[in-house]
Amino acid sequence: MRRAMSSIGNVGRLLLVALLAACGDEATRIDLEAMEEVASFKTSSSPTGAAFDVEELDGVVWVRDSYGLQMYRLHSGEDAEHLGALRVEPQSPQAGNHLAVKKGLVAVGHGARVVLFAYDSGDAPNPRQIAAFSSGGTGVGQLTFDGNWLYYAGLEAGVRRVDVSTPSEPGAPEIISPAYAKSIHLEGGRLYAGGSDGLTIVSLDTGLQRLGTVKVPMMSDLALYDGRWLYGSVGDVGDTAIIDVKDPAAPRVAKAGFGSGTNSAGMLLNGDQLIVPSGSTGQLKDYDLGNPEAPDVHRLVTPIERYSRFVTHDLALAGDYLLLAHDQGFFVFRRHD
Repeated sequence: MRRAMSSIGNVGRLLLVALLAACGDEATRIDLEAMEEVASFKTSSSPTGAAFDVEELDGVVWVRDSYGLQMYRLHSGEDAEHLGALRVEPQSPQAGNHLAVKKGLVAVGHGARVVLFAYDSGDAPNPRQIAAFSSGGTGVGQLTFDGNWLYYAGLEAGVRRVDVSTPSEPGAPEIISPAYAKSIHLEGGRLYAGGSDGLTIVSLDTGLQRLGTVKVPMMSDLALYDGRWLYGSVGDVGDTAIIDVKDPAAPRVAKAGFGSGTNSAGMLLNGDQLIVPSGSTGQLKDYDLGNPEAPDVHRLVTPIERYSRFVTHDLALAGDYLLLAHDQGFFVFRRHD
């Protein structure tokens, strides 16, 4: 997920392709070679123009760069409109370039802090900082909302959650798992965390009971397919770990993956299709999950050759649009039937 609903200038570049067309409740495979680039932006608050995380909700796209947030609105049949930028204090590049969005609330990791912003619905989000608190460690990995809870991977601070039912006065962080954690995924009443201990599974329905663990390399993003197969983005070369979590007390590694786990690549799960950025090669690996334990690479695509050496950090799907957070900015692609 990351990614079930997702996230996101000026000139640009880059990559990708896009689109979810509904066929009943089934997702239509994204054809990575048949997409049209309709907008590209350099993130104005970052000297390099890089974008690291992207989320979309109700037509507004939130993009995390080194200094703060960029906001865009998608227009059907047109391109994207830049709504503005917001710097997060202190105004310097900070580790922890992730964000999470729920209606009316945005959370970002910024250095060793988690920062909360309220925003308005309608044409002008008008985000404003309302709270900030220490992550408990030196940085922040992935974050996600679940109702009135904000969960986050706090690196050496482990997995934690905070009550944000009153966003301007968040509760004290509650430790769920003390092991170093970089990625988290919530689904089916369970929390999956990727970190130094490999994969940790925790029940959210039975008092945060730790169900099971299994050793795999550090995973920077997680995606769960069919309630059973967990995929993790591993290392700087776009490799993927595959773990059978049918029995959460005894998860089984089908493929360990390899690499250092230092990249921040996000994956996109679209029906039985998994798209994984291939590290620093600029390519996207398009997996067919027909055989989920040993998926085939359906296609290996370099969407824009002129940026083939730059890294894709995150991607998201919003209706007919594929959204890409990349070393060279934020990019919007649209599918044509």
